[in-house]
Amino acid sequence: MNFEVMQKTPIHIIGVKHRTTNEKKKALQDIPAFWSQFFEDGIIEKIPNKVGSELYGLYTNFEDGRSGAYDCIIGSQVSSLEDIPDGLVGITIPEGTYAKVVAKGPLAQAMLEAWQAIWADEALIVYDPLQVDYEIYGEKARNPENVEVDIFLTLKK
Repeated sequence: MNFEVMQKTPIHIIGVKHRTTNEKKKALQDIPAFWSQFFEDGIIEKIPNKVGSELYGLYTNFEDGRSGAYDCIIGSQVSSLEDIPDGLVGITIPEGTYAKVVAKGPLAQAMLEAWQAIWADEALIVYDPLQVDYEIYGEKARNPENVEVDIFLTLKK
């Protein structure tokens, strides 16, 4: 799989959290429904101190490898975690070395194919409960028929 190794600085995110699992492909139903709920509930308008217009999808707090439970957080980059509204969560994506993978094409297909390729590449799989893998949905992700989404994966130290 093609990826670029990058050093990333810390990023503060405020958003909403949902616990899911890849067991029995549960996340394939949970995550799209979670994104829909994010938009339906107008969460983006509730996030204070936003930096930029990108949306972030984070995966963290891993329980047990590929099929275990983990937290999915959808939110926005913020300048500070000092003002977290009720019902939302704050998290800092840690500084570190990440692999950048780019998913391209129709949204659902591009993301599924990218994550399947990631899971098949042992060099990209780390299951530290504290890791934060994340996706950035920027300007190139606005058209669901032809997206370009950057995926950042924690690399082994």
